[in-house]
Amino acid sequence: MIIFKSLFPAIGLPIDEEWEKKITLGLDTSVKIQATAADWAALFTATILNKGDAPFPGCLACILVPNVVGPKMVKVEREQGEFNIKNSGCGHYKVPIEEWAKAFAAARKGVFFGGEKPAHPDVSLYGYLAGFIYAQAPIADKFISAGGLEDWLAAMQKEIPIDNCFVKGGFSA
Repeated sequence: MIIFKSLFPAIGLPIDEEWEKKITLGLDTSVKIQATAADWAALFTATILNKGDAPFPGCLACILVPNVVGPKMVKVEREQGEFNIKNSGCGHYKVPIEEWAKAFAAARKGVFFGGEKPAHPDVSLYGYLAGFIYAQAPIADKFISAGGLEDWLAAMQKEIPIDNCFVKGGFSA
């Protein structure tokens, strides 16, 4: 949130602190707790393995990613999400991601949160979901369809093409 407080005013977008807190304290925590091994395996494959940064040869990926990496990430991320709720004191909370998606959809003033142009919550949410969208992780599809956000996603991809966020097989530098 600190980065956004500096970045968004610099590009002329006001910060919506309520929605930024919902994204950083609610959605992030909820995804950590609700994402499956398939979601984490897809994210790892798209952003680490395909980039060439995997700590093991590609031939082992078809065995290790779905059977070791995905399940391990579920454990680690769920523990972190639950820990944050109980111990951080920052206000982390969980809500079913379907409810979160519907709340975001209901708050929009048009295709975008900001009406005809993306506002801070649009960019922040898209940035948060980008890795899962790029990886075609099931949780991204679940989120978008639960909120009826297909039009929003298509419009955001026109504004910020998902491929511009990643280099072939990994994050762009």
